Amino acid sequence: MKKRILIFFSILFLNLLDIFSLNDSIVLEKIQVHVKKKEFIEASKLAEKYIKLLPELDQSDKVIRYYFLLESNLDKLDQALDSIYKTNDKLNFRFHSLVFILIEKSLLQGDYQLGVKWGDIYKKEARSKKKKYYRGLYYFACHLYKMNDKHAALSVIETVLREKPKKNLKDKLTLLKILHYKNEYQFMLESKNFIKKNPDSNYVDLVFVNTIQNAKTNNKKERFIELKLDFSEDYKDSILYDQVTKM
Repeated sequence: MKKRILIFFSILFLNLLDIFSLNDSIVLEKIQVHVKKKEFIEASKLAEKYIKLLPELDQSDKVIRYYFLLESNLDKLDQALDSIYKTNDKLNFRFHSLVFILIEKSLLQGDYQLGVKWGDIYKKEARSKKKKYYRGLYYFACHLYKMNDKHAALSVIETVLREKPKKNLKDKLTLLKILHYKNEYQFMLESKNFIKKNPDSNYVDLVFVNTIQNAKTNNKKERFIELKLDFSEDYKDSILYDQVTKM
């Protein structure tokens, strides 16, 4: 009899622990403590445990945002987003922020198919004039480019460029656009124009390297040697210097 009572109270205690753990403010505080200590794995596990106990995921739950920032498993994040997307008629900016995180992470991990899936939803649903929204579209365009859907990628690039984004993002979009040019003359012309108009850009050396690679790919030996020598003289401090010398 005493054993049964002990088992009953043990189960009750465990259930109470689960209910207690559903208190988002307490969980959030614990996660923040782990993050401050750079205990990211522990923080991620705590967030995941919390999420698994929820009957339904709330797009505005701050613990879920931490989970998206900390979790590296894209399949888990994909499932969580699917759950929110299918159970909410009205999506808010917090949901779009979660999608942004997944698009960025999937680009870093090379899961371009997943990036295209959520990038398409992001483009249609987020619809913002904010800097972050345009950056998300840039990531989406990168996914499309990697999936060889260049027509769709160019469409996204042109959409953002029409909104006149800030210089850093504009440069990135312009570079991505240049990479789409199949015509060698047009590629070289646009590359030279970029370097001429943006001599102080952080991406000038990258454009230069692309022109060198283009000359090599198209068997333009004289141009390749000339460009390579110019790069070696003008961009000795570039992180791409060793890459060019080994070409």
